[in-house]
Amino acid sequence: MKQHNEVPYKIYLSEDELPQAWYNVRADMKNKPAPLLNPGTLQPMTFEDLRPVFCDELIRQELDNDTAYIPIPQPIRDFYKMYRPSPLVRAYFLEEKLGTSVEIQEQNASGEAANCTTIINNFVSQGVDLILCNGTTALQAAVAATGDIPILGTSITEYGVALGIDDFSGTVGGNISGTSDLAPLDEQAAMIVEWMPDAQTVGLLYCSAEANSQYQVDVVQAELEAAGLTVTQYPFSDSNDLSSVCQQAATESDVLYVPTDNTVAANTGIVDGICRPMGKPVFAGEEGICRGCGVATLSISYYDLGYTTGEMAAQILTGEADIAAMPIQYTNVTKKYNPTICEELGLIGATVIMLLFAALILRGFWIALHARDRFGSLMVVGIMTLVGLQTFLNIGVVTGLLPTTGISLPFFSYGGTALSIQLAEMGIVLSVSRQMKPTKAG
Repeated sequence: MKQHNEVPYKIYLSEDELPQAWYNVRADMKNKPAPLLNPGTLQPMTFEDLRPVFCDELIRQELDNDTAYIPIPQPIRDFYKMYRPSPLVRAYFLEEKLGTSVEIQEQNASGEAANCTTIINNFVSQGVDLILCNGTTALQAAVAATGDIPILGTSITEYGVALGIDDFSGTVGGNISGTSDLAPLDEQAAMIVEWMPDAQTVGLLYCSAEANSQYQVDVVQAELEAAGLTVTQYPFSDSNDLSSVCQQAATESDVLYVPTDNTVAANTGIVDGICRPMGKPVFAGEEGICRGCGVATLSISYYDLGYTTGEMAAQILTGEADIAAMPIQYTNVTKKYNPTICEELGLIGATVIMLLFAALILRGFWIALHARDRFGSLMVVGIMTLVGLQTFLNIGVVTGLLPTTGISLPFFSYGGTALSIQLAEMGIVLSVSRQMKPTKAG
C-alpha cells in the first residue's frame, strides 16, 4: 500500500471536540472489584489514608465505584488544549483498503476478566464490525458474548487450549480466527541445552491459572527430559506467591525456564531480583520477559504479529476472506538475548573465550596445511592438537561433562612454567607461518 505522507497520524481536535469526562468502567461492572486495603490495618483504604500520597481529586476518583463519567478537572482540560489528543485512532491504510472511513475503539481491561466482559458487551451492543482481542482472557470473553461478529485474536499462545478445542487442527471456524505468539517449543528446549551444557536440573516457572502456560511447560518438559535433564514444574497461583515459588525454583534448579506467561510478564522484576543475585539463568518464552529477567529467548516479533493480524482484519472487512475458513497465522521466530544479564552471569565472556580458542586452533591447522615442508606441518599439527585437546578437557571438566583431570586452560590457568611453554609453542607456529607456501590469489 502506498504511504500517506501528507496525512498526519496525530489528530488535533478542536476545543469543542476535546473530552469532557473520563469513563469509569467500575460503575458498569456487575461485580465490583475488591477495595484497596491498608497494608497496616488490612482494612479498606479511606480518604484520609490516601491523602498523604494523592491529591483530593485523584482520591475521589479512586474511591468512586458508582459514577460512570467523571468530569475532567479544568487544569487538565487546559493542558489538553495544548496537545489536543484524540480518543480515537484513524486507520488510514485500512480506510484505503475498505474505501470508507474507519473508527477504531481501544479499550484496556487492565488484565481483569470482569473488565473484558464489560468492554466486549459494550462492543456487541454497538454492533461493531469486528472485535480484535489481545490476549486469551479477552478472546474468551468475546467468544462468550457473540457468535455473529467476527472475532480476531492476537497474542494467543494456543487456541485449542484457550477455547477448549480437542484435537485442534489449526482452524477454529465459526466467527473466530487470529494470530498466535507461540514459538517452537522444541527449539526453545534445544536452546537451553545448547547454552547450558553443564545444567543438570531445569525448573519450569509458570502461573497455574493460565492454561496456555501449562501447555507450554508440558511440551518443554518432555523435550528436556528426552535430552537427559531432570525437570521440575514450579506453578504459582498468582503474583502474590510468585516470589516464594521462584525462590524455591532458583534454589533447587541450575536453570529456569519461563513460558509466554502474562503473570510473569507483568512481574519480571520479582523473578530478576531473585534469580540474578543467585547466578541462575532464566530462559524465556518471549522477548518481553527476556528483557525483564531472561538471558535468552527464541521469540516472535510482536510488531510482525500485529501487522499480520491487521492484514487479516482487512481481508475480513473487505470480504476477501471468510473468517470461518481462515487458519491461525504464525510469524517467524529469532534468537534474542539480554546482554546485560548475560554479561553479569558470565555467559558472554565464556562464549567469547571459546570462540577465540576455536579461531586459534582452526588458524593453526590452516597454517599446517600450507606449511613449506612436512616437518613444519607436522610440528604445527602436534602443537595445535595439544592446545585443542587441553582446551577441550578443561572446558569439559569445568562444565561437568568430564571427570576432574587437573588439566589447565591454555594461556589462562595459573602457572608460569605452563604459560612459558605455551607461548614458545605459539612462537614456533608463527615461525612456520612466516615460511608458508604462497597461496594462489582468487
